Amino acid sequence: MYLTGSDYAHDYFHLMSWSGSNGTAVVYLPESDPNNLGTNRDSNGYKRELRFFTDNTVNANDKIQITAIGTDTLDGGVGNFYELKKPFDGITLFAPISGSWFNIQTKA
Repeated sequence: MYLTGSDYAHDYFHLMSWSGSNGTAVVYLPESDPNNLGTNRDSNGYKRELRFFTDNTVNANDKIQITAIGTDTLDGGVGNFYELKKPFDGITLFAPISGSWFNIQTKA
């Protein structure tokens, strides 16, 4: 799922659920470039932070990969991703500079 252009493009919190057979779902972050954030995103920081959480329907056989799009990086690497793979898992990401998403908080 691409957040850019979706109904969820300007949401801050993303509660993730799982239904159906086991597998992997991929969620692509919006571009981190402040010029591409749209009218509902503030280039000074507001809404450049995104939070993802899972409910109790996600288990070890289900993986939700959160990844940067295009040439944007996640924690310094193109193609890096974070997996949510257990109930009540969570991550907070922030894009302080163009081209880079940082994992600033992960639920243990």
